[in-house]
Amino acid sequence: MSRNSKNYVNNKEFYKKMKDFIESGEKDVPEDISLTIYQICSRLATKANFCGYSYKDDMVMFAFEQCFKNVRKFDPSKSNNPFAYFTQIAYNAFIKIINDEKKQQAIKMYLAKSNVVEDEYEDDGNGSGANKMAEGLRKYYRSDIINDSIGVYDIDNENMHSEVEIYDGNDFVGGK
Repeated sequence: MSRNSKNYVNNKEFYKKMKDFIESGEKDVPEDISLTIYQICSRLATKANFCGYSYKDDMVMFAFEQCFKNVRKFDPSKSNNPFAYFTQIAYNAFIKIINDEKKQQAIKMYLAKSNVVEDEYEDDGNGSGANKMAEGLRKYYRSDIINDSIGVYDIDNENMHSEVEIYDGNDFVGGK
C-alpha cells in the first residue's frame, strides 16, 4: 500500500534554513522559520494524546514560546534534524502544561469537595483556619508555597508571613 502524502515540513529545507540562520548570527528569526516552528507546534496538538484538552491553544502557544527560546541552541554540527529538535521541545512543553493543569484541577476538586468558603476558614485567633486549609493542600504543592500563598500563621510567635507567592503563569514570584 503506497501512500502519497505531502509532509507539512520539508526537513532538508528546514535544516538548510536553520543552518544559514545560525551561521549568519542574525538577531531576528526569519518569518519562514517561525512559521515552520508554529506548524510543528500546531500539528503536534492534533495528535491523539493532545487533541482532547480544552486548553490546547495555551499548549500550542507555550510550546511555540519554548521553541523560540531555544531556536539559537540548535546545533547543525550535532544534528541534521531540526524537525525532531523542535518537536521534542513542543512535546515537553505540552506535557508541562498538562501536568500544571492537572495540579490546578486537583486543587479545585479538593476545594470543591471540602466546600471551602472563606467563612469556614476564618481565623479564631490562633491561625487554625489557615492551617487547616494548608493541610489539605499540602498533598498538591510544596509546603513552603502553601504556607506563603495563604498566609499561614506561625503558631509559635503568632506572626503572619508577610510575603505571598503569586503565580504568574510560568513561575512563582514574590509579592505582598
